[in-house]
Amino acid sequence: MKTIKWFIIGILVAAVGFGWFAWTRHIVRDEDGLRVVKKTEGSFQNIYVDTTDWGTLDWLNNKTVRDAVARDQFERTKEAATEAAKDVKEKINEAVEDAQKAVNDAFKKK
Repeated sequence: MKTIKWFIIGILVAAVGFGWFAWTRHIVRDEDGLRVVKKTEGSFQNIYVDTTDWGTLDWLNNKTVRDAVARDQFERTKEAATEAAKDVKEKINEAVEDAQKAVNDAFKKK
């Protein structure tokens, strides 16, 4: 009896988890493959969306998917730009340190 109780509790927890996921996320298939995108508003519509063959009218007619994918792409681009800026900053700092070291070494030789 105890095993059945825990099995039922496990099923209920899994159902709630899947329900929450379906309510808050889109699974979008595009040219790059599958990705999970946070929905802009909760609903059980458009849980899985295949956008590989979508044209302009399809994107215009599916506002919730369009907005969610655009926001996700913006966040990905922002993260990539932040990482690139960090890399550039590190390289500039290394170049400045090397230049300072070269100047100090030149003055030490004189």
